[in-house]
Amino acid sequence: MKARILSVLVSLALSPVAPGQSTAFTYQGELNSGGTPASGPHDFRFRLFDAATGGTAVGGQLCADNILVVEGRFATPLDFGPAFVGTAQRFLEVEARRGTGLNCANAGDFIVLAPRQPVTPAPRATSASVANALGSPDGSRPSAAIVDNTGKIGIGTTAPTHTVHVANPEPTLALQDTDSAGTAGGQQVGYVSYRDAGNVERAWVGFGSAGDPDFSVVNARPGGDIVLNPFFGNVYLNPTGGNVGVGTTTPVSRLGVVGNADITGSLGIGTTFPAAKLDVRGDIRLGPTGQYRATAGEENLRMIRGRVAANGSRLAGTGFTSTRISQGHLSITFATPFAGTPIVVATVCSGAYPGGVDDETFNVTNRGAGPTTDSADFFVQYVFDHSWVDRDVDFIAIGPR
Repeated sequence: MKARILSVLVSLALSPVAPGQSTAFTYQGELNSGGTPASGPHDFRFRLFDAATGGTAVGGQLCADNILVVEGRFATPLDFGPAFVGTAQRFLEVEARRGTGLNCANAGDFIVLAPRQPVTPAPRATSASVANALGSPDGSRPSAAIVDNTGKIGIGTTAPTHTVHVANPEPTLALQDTDSAGTAGGQQVGYVSYRDAGNVERAWVGFGSAGDPDFSVVNARPGGDIVLNPFFGNVYLNPTGGNVGVGTTTPVSRLGVVGNADITGSLGIGTTFPAAKLDVRGDIRLGPTGQYRATAGEENLRMIRGRVAANGSRLAGTGFTSTRISQGHLSITFATPFAGTPIVVATVCSGAYPGGVDDETFNVTNRGAGPTTDSADFFVQYVFDHSWVDRDVDFIAIGPR
């Protein structure tokens, strides 16, 4: 039993929703049995290969049961789908048997007809008209890119959920700028531009200026912010050779690692596991040129300073109230008590005592229990006769929060 191809015709059946042709075509052949044209019902199986002999099957197997053969001639529609589309060479393998009432799943009595038939360019030219799908040339990735009925483009997915939907386990998008007028070292200018309905650029990400090595995220919309808002994860700014500027385009120091450790909003600089609302692991510089250093301490302390008049009124400072108890006795009460007993230091305000005696002849002392977590008392004493006198007093209280 042998067969020879008479012709391969492109099917005229078109999709009702797309202008491109389908991948189906009609196969017409001539089948001889024992040297004479075959007649009657016959079963056929068809497979595509990438080589005339051996090779690898491309796509699945198609079956055609009970095809009527008249004077050796027969015809049947075939559709291998996207595996058929492309520019790579394809060869059609045909198997045939007399109709026995069995379907193609039963392989009994099938005879492989030789040789495989090369698929001519006519049906494969349909790939030029398939407007809604692109496959790899060898057919291994059918529908690698598609356009659905709503106009969404899918790359790596046949069910795009957005205007352009890329699905891939590898880096999904690579932007290569091939402009020959690049900067030194072969670094070209390249960026992603975001534009409004009038095609006016409102934001961009990337290298936006020729010769500028800085990578920028720019929001040019008036009043617009750039927001980094992780709901449950971290934000890492980790330059290995440059700087990160916050509120400046010319940072003078590197921001090593910034992390938002949890949903409480804690911020760490130099650590991804902040132990407080703001946790800085390293020195802090202040001032317009970074000329000042932040104070540091092993304890979590707070400080209150103030000046109390001789009559008990508050002259300077906040966070406390004051009163005169008696001759030379002043008392202050902290608005927020310290967590533990603070250290309180007090001095008599500089100035002359009536009669020409200066403040070096006076002491400020504590009597009784001294300062407590919520208050402190001051006693002003004239050193020569140990009398208690009314004087203005400056004080500083430092203690645990």
